[in-house]
Amino acid sequence: MTDRSQVNQTILQENSNDSIVYNKQNAATLRINNKDLEKRVKLKLAKNSVAQNIIENIENNADFEIISEILTFQDLIYVSTKCRQKMIDDHHKSMIHEHQDSNKIIERISRIYYFSKMRKQVKDIIRKCNVCICTKHNRHKFYELLKSLSTSNHA
Repeated sequence: MTDRSQVNQTILQENSNDSIVYNKQNAATLRINNKDLEKRVKLKLAKNSVAQNIIENIENNADFEIISEILTFQDLIYVSTKCRQKMIDDHHKSMIHEHQDSNKIIERISRIYYFSKMRKQVKDIIRKCNVCICTKHNRHKFYELLKSLSTSNHA
């Protein structure tokens, strides 16, 4: 017999008919492992007009859910406009994944978070990163070699 409090703290849990189901409430809270970011997401969500409109009409939006005071879209955490910059910076400048390219950052962020125009915003932020500008080489076409100017013999 399993302890009821233990079952509620797991991401996967067993149903009464012995099937395993996804515990969405704990999965959403475990995804945000940064408590500061979690507070910011909740605070900015309350001030975001788009999010508030979605919350007011949540019954008409089948893809959206509210789990532990966090708005989710298809099981991904919705990030309001004001939190996006800091969240992308945190992922881009993290000690584990220092200054990776935009595709890797987008892939990692899109596993957990959702917001519109994610690819464009991530690329814009990484393009402006001073560390990346200074340390990563440009991949543009090389300039042609300089050609010497012809000098006239009319002196």
